[in-house]
Amino acid sequence: VHDANGWRLSTGERIRPFGLSQEDKQSFSRLMAECRGVREVSSPAGVVPGDWLMCVRLLGPIEARWADDSEVRFRKSKPLELLTWLVTHPDRPPRAAARTAMWMVDVQSSYINNVVSELRAVLGDAGRFELLDKTAQDRLILDERVVSDADILRHALTRFRHHATDESRLDLQAALSLVRSLPFAGSD
Repeated sequence: VHDANGWRLSTGERIRPFGLSQEDKQSFSRLMAECRGVREVSSPAGVVPGDWLMCVRLLGPIEARWADDSEVRFRKSKPLELLTWLVTHPDRPPRAAARTAMWMVDVQSSYINNVVSELRAVLGDAGRFELLDKTAQDRLILDERVVSDADILRHALTRFRHHATDESRLDLQAALSLVRSLPFAGSD
């Protein structure tokens, strides 16, 4: 039943419908345009433990580790957050999409440039390969040798389901050992 306070359901609960403003509608349209062509699931070819240079650990507290299991150290949290966002968005999004996703307020272009520069410096540290590149379209391209533990687990599980061998079982066990807790545990 509709009344001055919204709608009353037969269970006694009240609901109040809401609508989108014209600005919300435009923002949603831009978001949908950006999402066209995005792959739903990343599928790095042959990603099994040991076939990557860096693993971003998402299944538990967020951290990044080199293939030799040494921790990737960041002076500030935003470069790690950007790395995490990039590894979970393998469609190689533009810098503007990362900026929109990571900051609720408008930040200066110089600030995001500093975050990207710091991430590049960390990834290029100690003679490592250049793992973050930029295209002419201002897309941030993360090397496919940078993976997440979720990618490793997904690949191992798919491989085990299609070819249940001793080797695929061992790969799945190794991938499961990367799970430390709920995804993004301890993150806001």
